[in-house]
Amino acid sequence: MSEKFSDGAEWTSWIEPIARNPDMVMKEHYDAIQVLLGMLIEGSGSLTGQAKKQLRQQVQSHLAHLGLTELTQLPQVALHLYEVTVNPPTPPDYPTKKEFTEKLHIVTHTLFESSRSTPDNLTVADVARYGTTNWRYVPARSGNLIDEIYGIGKIMSSELAYRSTFPETDPIVVGDRMHIDNGRHRALSLRTLGTDFVKKQRMSWVDVKRNNGNF
Repeated sequence: MSEKFSDGAEWTSWIEPIARNPDMVMKEHYDAIQVLLGMLIEGSGSLTGQAKKQLRQQVQSHLAHLGLTELTQLPQVALHLYEVTVNPPTPPDYPTKKEFTEKLHIVTHTLFESSRSTPDNLTVADVARYGTTNWRYVPARSGNLIDEIYGIGKIMSSELAYRSTFPETDPIVVGDRMHIDNGRHRALSLRTLGTDFVKKQRMSWVDVKRNNGNF
C-alpha cells in the first residue's frame, strides 16, 4: 500500500524494503552488552555459575555481531557512535550550503497560508510539502539560522543522530491547517529540503503528530 499526501497524491518509496541502519544496529548491540555487563557486575555474588556463563555467552554473541572478539575493543565502537551522533554524515543527495541557503530564503520570504485540513495520519512528507507558519520569524537559537537549519537537516537524515538529539517527547506537532505548533526549526528544514529529498531519506524515525490539545 502506498503512502499519500493530504491531497491524495501518492508516493511509493516508503513501501520498499527498508534496510536496517548499520549505526542503529551497532548501537543496539553495544547497549545490549552494557546491560549484560551490568547484570554480571551487580549479580556477581548471587548469580549461579551457569547463569554467569550464559550471560558471558550472550556478551560474546553481541561482540561477534560487532565484528569484535574482546571487550577491550568496545571503546572503538563507543567512539564511532559518538562521532556519528555529534557530527552526522552528510547524505549523498544533501544540498550544498549555497543551494540550501537559496531555498531557505525562498521559504522564509513566502507567505504560506493553507486551507488544507490536517490529516490524522501525518507523515514527514506532509510537513515537508504543506507545513506552514510564519517562517520569517523563526528565531536563530545558535546565532546563525542558516547554519542551524542546515545542520538540523543532517541530524534528521541520521536515525542515530536524530534519536540522540530529539527525545520521543519532543515530536513535530501540527495543528489545524498544517500549522506547525512545535518543532518549527525541524519543520523549516524539511520545507527547505523538499519532499524529493525526504522521500529518498525516508526519515521514518522523525515523529510527527497532530495536535489534539495535548501540546
